Amino acid sequence: MDIYLWGIAIYSAIIIAVSVIATKKAKSYEEYVVAGRSMPLWVLIGTLWASWLGAGTISGNAALYYSFGIGGLWFAFAGPAAHSVLIALSKRLRALGQYTIPDILEIRYNPIARYIGAIPAILGFTAITGYQMKAIGYVIEVITGIPGWLGFLYGAIIVIGYTFAGGMWAVAYTDVVQLLFMELGLIIGAIMAVASLGGVSAFLAKLPPAHFNLLGYFDIFKALGYFFPLFFLASIDQNLYQRMYASKDARTARYGAVALLFGAFFTFLLVMTVSMASYAANPKVKPDMAVFWAAKNLLPPWAGAILLVGALGLIMSTADSYLLSPATNISRDYVQRLWPKTTDKQLIWITRAFVLILGIIAYVLAGYFESVLAMVIVAYTIYGAALWPPVISAFFWKRANAPGAIAGILGGFAGTIIGYWLQITGVPWAKATPLIYMGIIPSIVAMVLVTLVTKPPPPEKLEPFAAKG
Repeated sequence: MDIYLWGIAIYSAIIIAVSVIATKKAKSYEEYVVAGRSMPLWVLIGTLWASWLGAGTISGNAALYYSFGIGGLWFAFAGPAAHSVLIALSKRLRALGQYTIPDILEIRYNPIARYIGAIPAILGFTAITGYQMKAIGYVIEVITGIPGWLGFLYGAIIVIGYTFAGGMWAVAYTDVVQLLFMELGLIIGAIMAVASLGGVSAFLAKLPPAHFNLLGYFDIFKALGYFFPLFFLASIDQNLYQRMYASKDARTARYGAVALLFGAFFTFLLVMTVSMASYAANPKVKPDMAVFWAAKNLLPPWAGAILLVGALGLIMSTADSYLLSPATNISRDYVQRLWPKTTDKQLIWITRAFVLILGIIAYVLAGYFESVLAMVIVAYTIYGAALWPPVISAFFWKRANAPGAIAGILGGFAGTIIGYWLQITGVPWAKATPLIYMGIIPSIVAMVLVTLVTKPPPPEKLEPFAAKG
């Protein structure tokens, strides 16, 4: 067994051991889904940071950096910008003490908004889980040379297994371990990849001039087309909101959100450096594989093994979080609401059942997209375009009401699905238009117009969302 396989084997053993220990804490539905609302700061920082940075970072973002240089930062800038919104909302989210984004929709609007809003959440997060598995396949393929579908299978079994068993506690504790592997691997990888090219000056000299243009190869219209999908997703990401709900108090939630902002951007810069080093060494690498190629070709085996294990940890830390999230939507937003007599134990097992079912669906779904980046854009847009206007309005627009929220959800969802269909069928104007515009514009327009021609919300709908302290 070579050093790469040893690295994967040791990493997998550690993750399984940590998840088994964490599983013992998942004794109730609240423990399983939001860690009993007692997550300490060090665990919160680890799980926020690690769960946010997954295949979209190590493969999707890397493809942009590899192909377009610092212009790819338009996608990365969206995360910290959105995390600023999370910081502003962190105390209010902890005070709400809920479980899902549709919880917010019902409290602020009505039950119909909850039921409709859960649909894009389930679809978007299942798709995100799928492309995490696809990226796991990439890592295993690079390490072993076996077909990618076997890597898919490995990733699916590990991620579904420990998420099924331990819920949020297992996800959070394994995220902390994965974060340590991830940052160590990327720091070593960035330094040694540049060194392998002869140092910083030689590295920069091997890159084309356009790689240093802030817009890269884009115009502002397309640059924002990469910025907005991630921004809309991240500022209302149920996965991140669940961690705000899970924190032990409002101050912990706020500090965790601040740490996420700086930690995420630091990681983006490391991934950018490794990806651009791959381009400098070989401009014919498949963009999605830039980081993985660097690990095998620019680094000594021991450093490459650490980087690959770190990449694997980064991907798994996001896959588990986005798998638990839609399973929670089903148990919380449908089962518990429609059948309120469902017991705590039954809710845990229903959530576990859908972890398994949605994990399998995600695995199958990933096969229909040629690249991770393509699946990133569609998944982010399905969720962000449908839910961003009503969720943000819940906190910042007192006039927003239930009819407007429902119209916004339906407009964003329909606009995304129709826009994507037009793109894949080859309609020229649709292919030239970033998908996010075809989703978010109908959502905002529908919500604003319907809200303004219908009655204002009753005052009791506004009280839980008021800024306090």
